[in-house]
Amino acid sequence: MKKYEELNEYKRKNGDCLVPLNYEPKPDLGFWVNAQRKEYKRYKDDKVSSMTPDRIRALERLGFVWNVFEQTWMENLKSLLSFQKENGHIRVPASQKQLRGWLNRQKVAYAKMKRGVKSPMTPERQKVLDEYLSFHSLFKE
Repeated sequence: MKKYEELNEYKRKNGDCLVPLNYEPKPDLGFWVNAQRKEYKRYKDDKVSSMTPDRIRALERLGFVWNVFEQTWMENLKSLLSFQKENGHIRVPASQKQLRGWLNRQKVAYAKMKRGVKSPMTPERQKVLDEYLSFHSLFKE
């Protein structure tokens, strides 16, 4: 409960539960948060875990993010959709390094997946990219 309260305080100050591993003034809080994610994964995989449904609900009430990578992917997608709405295309300029880099990584992953090569692109992500961005048309140019 002490760490949970520290996380609650972090959320009040920072607006999220994305505690970095090297968080100061409480570096052990980031490790605790990371441990909760690992225990949750073990719980979901039906392995021995200290995670319980009550803990899951309590953490989710705070807005806890179980999969930071998926959350980041979705945030980048939202940024790209906003860019497309504003500009009418998804040719992100070099001046927007972060979004452009993410988009380029998606293009590479998408192309690999289409060729049957191991890729971080999932069928779900492919569907979202195709549905909202006509992503497949990028490879016809």
